[in-house]
Amino acid sequence: MFQHSPYALEVELTKAVAKGDGRKVFKALRKIAAQGEKAALVEDPLRSAKIP
Repeated sequence: MFQHSPYALEVELTKAVAKGDGRKVFKALRKIAAQGEKAALVEDPLRSAKIP
């Protein structure tokens, strides 16, 4: 079942994006990806969020 990522990780990601710190952005995205199953945003998986 889909579980929303923790708020603290979303804040970390938002702050990194706001500062333009690409390294921290990808670090936060990897942490979020490690949380488990993600929601299907669209039927076509190529159009869903991609995390490096």
